[in-house]
Amino acid sequence: MLRLSFASLAFVVSCCYVLSSTSYGHAQGLQIFGREVVPFTITDNSSQNWSPDQLVGPPDTLKSGDIVTAWASLTRDGQDEWILCEFEKPTAAAQVTVYETYNPGAISKVTVFGANEQEVVIFDGTDPVPTSAPRGIANFPVDVEFEVTKVKIDLASKTVSGWNEIDAVGLRLWNGETVWTSKATASSTYARNYVTPASNGITELKAEIKALRAALERLESQLLSLDPSPK
Repeated sequence: MLRLSFASLAFVVSCCYVLSSTSYGHAQGLQIFGREVVPFTITDNSSQNWSPDQLVGPPDTLKSGDIVTAWASLTRDGQDEWILCEFEKPTAAAQVTVYETYNPGAISKVTVFGANEQEVVIFDGTDPVPTSAPRGIANFPVDVEFEVTKVKIDLASKTVSGWNEIDAVGLRLWNGETVWTSKATASSTYARNYVTPASNGITELKAEIKALRAALERLESQLLSLDPSPK
């Protein structure tokens, strides 16, 4: 089985970062999907990569994989997770639609909320998208007597291995149209956390170390998944 030390991984990642960085704080990276390597860009304003902001609007992650245009939790399987999606105005919804783009099948509960503090669990069980699928769309019927303003989705992340990434959440109307998330929050996020320019050097260094360790964890898991030898 392929094994890489923390020091080796740190050296590889550090070299890639130094060679690709520019004076404007942009860095080029590589996103690994199976055996395919796809380039992506990280910028100083890209705390949005893998952040809850990626849940806003219609789906834009066009294939399965670990892609920055979907929300991802901070750790692979460290804790069960949740996302909370808000909508611009109260909506008479017929269905909640969730676009799962990486390691699907982790949805365990869906709760809808109304403008007057109403709260109803519309689903509590096993995700209709199988864990064996590369991606999928999960639909949950809504049968409540109020217009929906928010949707909370709970994920059994500790049970379904890997980053359970979600691209978009929408409310399907009775006329067939879909209203998409306008604001989202989550239990955690893999987004890069940049400190403000006003912070001191020690704070910045701690933030960089934390981000590097998280990146190394993700890189090691991706490299191990490429190793064809028995585990």
